[in-house]
Amino acid sequence: MRLKNFLIVVDDLQKSARFYADIFDLYVLADHGTNIILAGGLALQEKRSWMMLTDMDPVRPNGACELYFECENIAEFERKAKSLGVDFISEVCMQADGRKAVWLYDPDGHVIEVREILGASIFN
Repeated sequence: MRLKNFLIVVDDLQKSARFYADIFDLYVLADHGTNIILAGGLALQEKRSWMMLTDMDPVRPNGACELYFECENIAEFERKAKSLGVDFISEVCMQADGRKAVWLYDPDGHVIEVREILGASIFN
């Protein structure tokens, strides 16, 4: 068995797809109407569809998990994200591993961490 995708529930599928395309360059690999799969393994599920399939209301934002991204230039990422009106949780700060990091919200309140790459990433 292997992990195929990471799925998050969103209110507006198209708005969220644009957000991840504009901010992280994640383009649509497959559009199934109420579910979109983006490059990198992120899947978006429309909230109405999620609730019909599971008979549950997703709990957000809870901060219990986050999406994690790495970039080569965090100052450039921060400028780009601010120009697009992204809601930041924190300012860019230095972490114990010597890398700069910042936290932000996506349009649905999901927590996203972005860290600057220094040398080789352990996630390559």
